[in-house]
Amino acid sequence: MQNLSAVKWLAPAKINRFLHIVGQRDDGYHLLQSVFVFLDIADELIIRSNASDQITFDASAADLVTADNLCLKAAELLKVRVTAASDKITDVGADIFLQKNIPVGGGLGGGSSDAATVLMVLNKLWSVGLSQRELLEIGLQLGADVPFFIQGQAAWVEGVGEKITPVSQLADEPVLLIFPPLSVPTISVYADPDLRRDTAKISDWPSMDLTAKIASWHNDMEAVVLKQHPELTELFEITADIGNIRMSGSGSTFFVKLALKETEVQLAEVISELSQKGYGSQITSTQGISRLHQQLAENFH
Repeated sequence: MQNLSAVKWLAPAKINRFLHIVGQRDDGYHLLQSVFVFLDIADELIIRSNASDQITFDASAADLVTADNLCLKAAELLKVRVTAASDKITDVGADIFLQKNIPVGGGLGGGSSDAATVLMVLNKLWSVGLSQRELLEIGLQLGADVPFFIQGQAAWVEGVGEKITPVSQLADEPVLLIFPPLSVPTISVYADPDLRRDTAKISDWPSMDLTAKIASWHNDMEAVVLKQHPELTELFEITADIGNIRMSGSGSTFFVKLALKETEVQLAEVISELSQKGYGSQITSTQGISRLHQQLAENFH
């Protein structure tokens, strides 16, 4: 076991392999169907428990250090749960440092993943002993994507994000991530009157070959983002020779699932053109299991 105060706990990114909006609740929340998979890129958190009764938070970028950062909110919610359970517990504290590696506002779930990591690690460090189900309930208070990161497996996701069914039939695959030089506020996508909210619900997915079907599904938010930012349509032409491009979540990150037919020369040419036009990019791979869960298993028995 490592010195836990020195462990860099991972908060992996995710992509939506597709995202259908199948309805909207009376309270305004949108109902979705999607498959979430992890990526082999992650934020890193150093989390140290202390007896100061205080929670401190710092980050690699000063603009992340705010009172509404999800890392801080997650720790505070868990602390309320701990102290409410026993009036004898009054001195739980923590120092949290976030190394931000996942692009902010890119649709990769970085903030939600950070919150999930804080909850799961402090649950161990503070010896709270909450079950995964209890952590999922807390996570949902922080954001619709947080429960996915807590449960730790690639999953079919429904409802507002709280209905999670692990899937195991998707192999890990290389992908090219493309980072436009802009962020897309999720609220602007959901508020757009052109957003499709009535895609037919897929009811028989458990019996399907997801590997075969998933490529034929789409992201309902993509058309809205392309309408709001028409300059992004050039990505489809730039990447046409290496695979089908798709947006993740509400954007602005796009991804291309790479196949064996791509050569290093083709990829290099595409990446070079993307760079010349101001786009960042990174080759990574999808993952069916969260690396954070592997870390927790290795460090806590």
